Amino acid sequence: MREEFRNKRVLVADNSPVMTRIIKNNLTTIGFEGDNILMAHDGNQAFMMVELADVDLVVSGLHMKVMNGLELLQKLRNGTDAKLKGLPFLIISAERKEYFRQELEQAGVNGYLNKPFTPDQLGKTLEEIFFPEPSGTLETGESGSAAPAPPGIPEVAPRVIQAFVESTLEALGQYMVCAEPEEPTDQYDADTFFSSLIDLCNPAHGLKLQLAMYFPKTVACNIYETIFGEVDMEQVCGVVQELVNIIGGIVKPKIAGYSRDILPLVHPEARGGDQPLEFDLGLPVAVMGEDRTVPIDNPQTHRFIVPFKVNGETITLTVFFQKI
Repeated sequence: MREEFRNKRVLVADNSPVMTRIIKNNLTTIGFEGDNILMAHDGNQAFMMVELADVDLVVSGLHMKVMNGLELLQKLRNGTDAKLKGLPFLIISAERKEYFRQELEQAGVNGYLNKPFTPDQLGKTLEEIFFPEPSGTLETGESGSAAPAPPGIPEVAPRVIQAFVESTLEALGQYMVCAEPEEPTDQYDADTFFSSLIDLCNPAHGLKLQLAMYFPKTVACNIYETIFGEVDMEQVCGVVQELVNIIGGIVKPKIAGYSRDILPLVHPEARGGDQPLEFDLGLPVAVMGEDRTVPIDNPQTHRFIVPFKVNGETITLTVFFQKI
């Protein structure tokens, strides 16, 4: 990357300590000096720091407590300090809603980078911020177009599968994992050392979705090592457990309106309706070992399986639709 990055000072603002560490690691990979990278944990703290420290760039998350990334940007742009009004500002977020992009562009953002991203994509985005060529559009730093809706299998509607695929990609992106979803299948055939499980329950309709993820040992360990350094196997298991918890939280609102698709999978006589499905998240569990996987209550029920390629290996998402 450009030698000019070496002497630039950056403030990274995000309410996730994991994400600030990931962004810092990526910045140092592309040429920034670690001593020139400052950290803030919300927009308010970031604003106070840029007033006191001489920085050349702000890299901020979008959704933060106290003051979010958009509010931080607006406060800088609407202030009286000429240097802060023109301070280069990059948003890094998994948010893909177009109206957020429009608000950020109107507020004067210099770039927008979607999670997950690679160091090369970050470097390219920053080159375009610091050394711009004429352009009439906001640089979004997309790591590729949204995953196409996977083809359906007879039992489960494609949009239901797609909601889980998108949620899995978003959760993996929070851990800086670039994954490529493959076509849904009805067979599970992958190397597994770590597995995790969470229940999404709707007692009102006697419905439970069991969401399970299966990881090869090397993939899970690499995820942990990228963020935290030296591998601790118990902690790796904790990361795998947290990932399935994040997926569950993301997918709940996505599938809430799909009662017509989901209820007949468990109750064939049900037609579903317009009433949203409200799911309660259970406690996530995870296990590790060559011959151990998380227990599925009734694996013979309706299900779908989606493999994801990560660095040539396969992690697997499986969702079971069950009665309770």
